Amino acid sequence: MPAAPARSPLAALLRRRRVCIALAALGAVFFAAARAGLILWHCPLLAATGWPCPGCGLTRATAELATGHVGAALARHAFAPIALLLGALVLLAAVLPAAPRERLAHAVERCDPRGWTSLALLVALCAYWIARGLA
Repeated sequence: MPAAPARSPLAALLRRRRVCIALAALGAVFFAAARAGLILWHCPLLAATGWPCPGCGLTRATAELATGHVGAALARHAFAPIALLLGALVLLAAVLPAAPRERLAHAVERCDPRGWTSLALLVALCAYWIARGLA
């Protein structure tokens, strides 16, 4: 039997409303904390090695971007626009009823049917992490 075709991981996530609600709630807590200047999660990689993880600063950068501080956000982490977009999609999926949520997931799947965009973003994030570490 042939393997099932790979599907967009983001579309699969958007179809899971309870997971989107949990992620949106968690994101809201971290966003509020970042806006208040609090750090709720100290990076274990940074603590163990002194080298920040690929996502270090991303929450604060996304919060800065969401409040209009584009330059500060991009200086902190270049992936803030992507994180803000993904966060908005998850929040939207958390509040939409089933039929519109399925249409949203289907639209995402049409843009990235095999998940290659997700993989490319992950590779780009790792490359960015290495470049930041070498700078």
